[in-house]
Amino acid sequence: MDSVSNEIKDLRAGSVELKAKRLAAEATRRGLILLTCGTYGNVVRILVPLTVSDAIVDEGLAIMAASLAAIQAS
Repeated sequence: MDSVSNEIKDLRAGSVELKAKRLAAEATRRGLILLTCGTYGNVVRILVPLTVSDAIVDEGLAIMAASLAAIQAS
């Protein structure tokens, strides 16, 4: 999870709202649905059921980290 927080910090430079939308699109392409919201579209929402297993949370975070890496590389 530390790599995810480091990648989120790196996204603060530039157009955050564009990167949030790119993150949501890339994550959707990989099978994870994320929502963007907020006044400027710069917030990413993760909606997880209270009964989710640790394995599913880990899988979702791995997809999110891979998506962050993919948009940073492009």
